[in-house]
Amino acid sequence: MNVTLENIFYRANEPDVTYETFDDEIIVINLGNGRYHNIRGSGTWLWQALCSGMGRSEAMDQLLATGANEPHASEQVAEFIDRLTTEELLVASSVRTESAAAAPEAPKVYS
Repeated sequence: MNVTLENIFYRANEPDVTYETFDDEIIVINLGNGRYHNIRGSGTWLWQALCSGMGRSEAMDQLLATGANEPHASEQVAEFIDRLTTEELLVASSVRTESAAAAPEAPKVYS
């Protein structure tokens, strides 16, 4: 099977990665390397959507449909997802993993 952007799914890199949502931000800790990350803005929605089983392409489409007027929004979203995997916070898969959490509603504004 060829893996394309349409069929890439993610899950948190558990048990090494733990995360907690606080109001408008998510704190993600990689216990394996001791690094912690603070995710804000549209990144919080993107993290929740990917961890709930939404595919990369679908998540990017929904986020960019918010009317992102940032000229390079698509590249920014792709780079953010790539960084989450590079930092070993998310693990990519060609198989959708359903989470107990429902996919969140797309944000009203891209940030």
